Amino acid sequence: MEVNNNNSNTANTAWPDMYYPAARKSYNHIGWTLVAYLIISIVVQVVLLILAPYLEKMNILGFRTEDESLYTSILISMYLIAFPIAYLIGNSLPSFKPSKEKVGFYKLLSYYMMVFPLSFILNIFSSWLADIISGGKAVNAIDEIAGSDSPYAILMVVVIGPLVEELIFRKLMIDKTAIFGEAAAVLFSALCFSLFHMNLYQTFYTFVIGLVFAFIYIRTGRIWITVVFHMFFNFWGSVVPTIVLKAGDEIMDSALSDPAAFEKFISSGDGVSVAAMVSLMAFDLCQLILVVGGIVCIIVNLARKEFTFKPARAQVSRLVLARASYLNAGFIVFAILCLLMTVANLFAS
Repeated sequence: MEVNNNNSNTANTAWPDMYYPAARKSYNHIGWTLVAYLIISIVVQVVLLILAPYLEKMNILGFRTEDESLYTSILISMYLIAFPIAYLIGNSLPSFKPSKEKVGFYKLLSYYMMVFPLSFILNIFSSWLADIISGGKAVNAIDEIAGSDSPYAILMVVVIGPLVEELIFRKLMIDKTAIFGEAAAVLFSALCFSLFHMNLYQTFYTFVIGLVFAFIYIRTGRIWITVVFHMFFNFWGSVVPTIVLKAGDEIMDSALSDPAAFEKFISSGDGVSVAAMVSLMAFDLCQLILVVGGIVCIIVNLARKEFTFKPARAQVSRLVLARASYLNAGFIVFAILCLLMTVANLFAS
């Protein structure tokens, strides 16, 4: 990504580091906001899980399964309690919203398409790395949630999760930090988004998604665009595979248990079996189109030098801004907590 320095009227470049104290204060405040979000989420979730049997007996909260109890505790702790508190804390800083530029639909789509091949490749790399580090014992905890057909899990993964994450990691963070440098704000937002997942399996591809979504928001100034993109990405990566692969598993189980009966079943042209097989092939074809199309979009966008940044109104020089962003107590504490939780989650299984 490049910084466009042609428009000198939008930034004060005479004394670019005079804004260092303000930049450090903003980034530090964001760091502590994320620490508060993380700690409140964990504490409330633990309390709810401990109290779940008693609440069920009192008919306050009734859960049919243990998974339902887990999903509900996450919804309440992270989104109903921790998120409003963290947003209020973070929003106490002045906001400088990105200007609303008109970006064409096809250009936006080309930006979005890039996440599919990058996330596909980085997901494979993350799985390989997790297996190497854990000796093949690690289990991706998100698979259980993303692969669940529970309405609580779907609500969390496809609707509420993307909405809250975009408001925190794009809107809140970009509005508070982009005034000191757009490129630095995008990078910081993506890194915090990646760390907050606290899952090595997600670390690398969520970083790339964070970069793309932050860039889209900083260019368009419209958070609803990244919310919709995020929702569709999670829907395509969780709900659709769950439906398709479940049908495929049933076919494979039938084939393995009684091959002769299965062959007769298929040759009969039964609608259910044909539909399941067609859906599997259609899903694989769509995945291939998204990956290949995304690679084309990456090449075209790089060739056109699409990823440029404008000088900010209170621009701080690159190295000084890096120090303000990452060498502050708020971010350091947040990063340490997330890394510790990532390691713990990796070896939890």
